[in-house]
Amino acid sequence: MTCKCWRTRWFLRMIREKQERAHVNIWVVIWALIAIIILGSSGWSYWLLFRQKNTWAALSRKYSMTFVRGGLSSPPEAKGLMRKDLLVTLYTEQQALRDGRSQRYRNVILIEAPFGLPGGGAVATAPALKAYIMQQKLKEDFTPDAPQWPKEALFRTLNAALLAPNMTPDRLKVLQTLLNMPNADTMVIFNEQTLFLRLETADPLADLKKLENLLNKLFTVVDTLRPAVG
Repeated sequence: MTCKCWRTRWFLRMIREKQERAHVNIWVVIWALIAIIILGSSGWSYWLLFRQKNTWAALSRKYSMTFVRGGLSSPPEAKGLMRKDLLVTLYTEQQALRDGRSQRYRNVILIEAPFGLPGGGAVATAPALKAYIMQQKLKEDFTPDAPQWPKEALFRTLNAALLAPNMTPDRLKVLQTLLNMPNADTMVIFNEQTLFLRLETADPLADLKKLENLLNKLFTVVDTLRPAVG
């Protein structure tokens, strides 16, 4: 009887030890997977940042722009004239989310033109950009006469009567195309002397050909908004 009890205890002890080893092994696997995910995510982020720096540097060399490479983990910045009188700035912006605790990073293209349109105004569809427009001293709503104009767009102006004759079908068409651009939030804001076009996106803008194509599309918008000479 004593022998049987000893064998039973030994058997139960062996089972417990195997369970404990299995439990430990499971946690080792879990932590290993977590570490791999974190390291992989960090490595991918650094790779994208490296590509972004090289792409923006190449763009800057091609168009004689000022380029700031930034630190190892810091984003770059590029600024300069790309089209005669159009000043282009590329930078990364840290933005707080609505919960007040989280943040996100957005890459921004800002184009400044030394001309505007009578009446002044600003237009955007993204909630954050619309909130910015509401903070400006633009007292009147402007409703474009365009059948496919985005319903969510906010267009404010200082003087709708002055602005209306300048919102030609061609200008409304390029603004509509800009506002409907996928994977990007856009805004145009202007007075009679200066116009700004802003595009922000989560895309790292790390492909030179695609970046130049995007810039050319934005230049088309700005050139269409340019007042006729004379």
